[in-house]
Amino acid sequence: SPGVLAAVDATVHKAVGDRYKISGFPTVKYFEKGEEKYTLPHLRNKNKIIEFMHNPQAPPPPEQSWEDKPSSVSHLGSEDFREALKKKKHALVMFYAPF
Repeated sequence: SPGVLAAVDATVHKAVGDRYKISGFPTVKYFEKGEEKYTLPHLRNKNKIIEFMHNPQAPPPPEQSWEDKPSSVSHLGSEDFREALKKKKHALVMFYAPF
């Protein structure tokens, strides 16, 4: 492959991590001729990385957030959590993180 697989310890080289807005680990970014092109969250195993290195492609566009899709799920926040639940006899609440 004409590319290179590289790694940066962003806890040691904080300036590099800060420059590319690294906020979680691992974060995999694709660079072309030294310029950042995109982040690749789906590259999490050896086979995916090797496949990508042989044929670098832009990642597919992100799927629409499930919060934005029409459904009967009530999306609550701190401003309406208690009031919304008081109006119902019972409720099942899923607490989640969007990653």
